[in-house]
Amino acid sequence: MSVLGGLLIIAATITGVIGIGWLFLDAIGTEWDYCPGGSDCVAGWKVGAGLTVVAAAAGLIGLGVLRRERDSSRSGERLT
Repeated sequence: MSVLGGLLIIAATITGVIGIGWLFLDAIGTEWDYCPGGSDCVAGWKVGAGLTVVAAAAGLIGLGVLRRERDSSRSGERLT
């Protein structure tokens, strides 16, 4: 399970960098819209925000998996 948590953290980091980068490029005024097939474009800030939200969710899930793995590895002993 710790491998899954680590992979989720790595995926979250990569997705977050892309999402924040896309938001930054849109904020400084460059037009980085997503236009599949050349029509009906999706605004760049929407793509960046979506990627950032997905990254945050994957990171939180990854941390939860790693934390659960760490807590279950002890012999019933918990820190309070």
